[in-house]
Amino acid sequence: MPKFPTLIIITLLLLSSCQEEHATYLHIAHTRSYDGSKDKLMKEVEVLDFKKYEVLMLGGDLVLESTGSRETLNYLNDVFGLSKDQVLWTLGNHDYHNHPEWISEVTKRPNAFAYYKNNISYLVFDSQEDLCNTTGAQKDLLEETLKSLKPKATHLIILHHKLIWMMDKGDLQSKVDEVSNGGSGDCFYCVPENDFYSKVYPRLVEVQNKGVQVICIAGDIGAKKDEFEHQTKEGIYFLASGLKDQAQSNKVLLFDHNLKTKKLTWTFEDLKNLPTKKN
Repeated sequence: MPKFPTLIIITLLLLSSCQEEHATYLHIAHTRSYDGSKDKLMKEVEVLDFKKYEVLMLGGDLVLESTGSRETLNYLNDVFGLSKDQVLWTLGNHDYHNHPEWISEVTKRPNAFAYYKNNISYLVFDSQEDLCNTTGAQKDLLEETLKSLKPKATHLIILHHKLIWMMDKGDLQSKVDEVSNGGSGDCFYCVPENDFYSKVYPRLVEVQNKGVQVICIAGDIGAKKDEFEHQTKEGIYFLASGLKDQAQSNKVLLFDHNLKTKKLTWTFEDLKNLPTKKN
């Protein structure tokens, strides 16, 4: 067995320790190709190495018709690993075309669900349901998740496709049409008036006031803007990232989680800087 100098061994141990103390998470959305294909991802997305991330958050609209065929879903599963527990997919309107009932066959869970990892609680909403209102099973899921929030949880991340929190009857709502892919309105891909501020937001404020950082992340942007960030007066963050095929600028949300200090930070990272399967 070769003998390594003490300094090299110490350096390797420090590097290994540093890697173990950090986890990396990725949010990527609106990944569909604009070349006319109904079942293809952007080429830049197809080659990414998604195994690099401990949690992968998919913000919806993966391809033009994500459930157009079982072959398309299998292709998406091969690229993203949809059947893995740590891959969290919040559905967009293009994921709903044709056969949305097939999705749970691949993911092995409902379209709205909760997940927990590294002291972070995730709540995956289906914002295509009931015109973005939180009713029925989703309302029950919200209440149960917040009621059973683990004592060690440091963050609560809410994932959804549409920018439902922009309908605040104020400054955010005035920016809907310049930020969201689907403008304001009642169509299936639009952002409608909804009950986020009457039913959901007050409950999130309660969590925020208990010292748990609340972050809401949407995925239906990219056509007009590829990044969005806003912090409310209560300290809750609203984030969004999304891509547009062949655009000059394409950003994803990249999270660094210091597991030792429990600090979670993020940047809007250029798509071309992400590691691919070849490097």
